[in-house]
Amino acid sequence: MGARIVGAGENKDQIISPGDSLHTGRLHGHPRVSSAVAESLLTICDIIWQMGRREVLVQLDDELVARLDHLAVERGTNRSELLRRGALAVLDADELRQSDLELQEAYRRVPQDPQIVGSAARLASETVPEW
Repeated sequence: MGARIVGAGENKDQIISPGDSLHTGRLHGHPRVSSAVAESLLTICDIIWQMGRREVLVQLDDELVARLDHLAVERGTNRSELLRRGALAVLDADELRQSDLELQEAYRRVPQDPQIVGSAARLASETVPEW
């Protein structure tokens, strides 16, 4: 995510990304952007980008990095976004696992009524479509 600077010439519709600065050359000499404006845009962009995020160092082997990069290109995203999605998937899966364990424990404490189980099985066998 970045700020868009609209101008003329080579730098038209240039995207300013977090980490860019006047010293990277990305904004140097832009015909429509003063140094002060460019620096304040970059500062705002950096602040918004970093809100609610923490940089985490993860060591991955070369094959995994290559596979992630390939998938990122296919999906039109980047490696960091894939890793964020993967982390959320792991957390969601663990939450579901924990919920299943709690449900199983609840049934151990208070088992289902055998008559209800029998009725449900009978009803299910009568309503199963013939394929």
